[in-house]
Amino acid sequence: MVGHAARRAAAGISLLLGVAAAASAGAQSPAAPASATVTRADLAWRYLLMDASYATADSEGRLSDSTRAAINRIFDRSTLSFFGGRFAMTAAMMDTAITMAAPTYRYERRTLPAGVRIDKRPAREVRNALIARLAALDSTGTLAQPIASARARAALLVDTVSAERSAEFLTDPAALARAVTGRSCCTREGT
Repeated sequence: MVGHAARRAAAGISLLLGVAAAASAGAQSPAAPASATVTRADLAWRYLLMDASYATADSEGRLSDSTRAAINRIFDRSTLSFFGGRFAMTAAMMDTAITMAAPTYRYERRTLPAGVRIDKRPAREVRNALIARLAALDSTGTLAQPIASARARAALLVDTVSAERSAEFLTDPAALARAVTGRSCCTREGT
């Protein structure tokens, strides 16, 4: 069993090195379309997939010690790659790590919402109404910070979600609108 696990980890590391070499030469990961630019949203979804795949495989006892260690090393290197701005390489590394935990994995880009509507209204209308409500409040003294926070959160309500601003693509617009509405009501009442 240990021999098989060691061979599997070595194969994963060899795959990682091959993918990393291809990514550094300008090629895309085999798990991503060749014409696609890797966005922050792509990396965020991969991170969530990696976390879930790793946790599932580990809890089911499907990860050997060597595979677990290899995945952790790949994750550490992908973090450095991300902070170095090498998103294509980061995506390739994450794909490799996910595949080691979930062999049937294949990345599929999520479509980000366009034309976001909240209660049948465009998100920008909801945002503008919330910001107008907040503008009517006394924004000095002890209410200054809660009002500024609510205004910043309301600004995240956009009609077309950006693939580069995680505060937009990881937010549920309807839940955010409810939270800001609740915050502005509470702030107006002084609670």
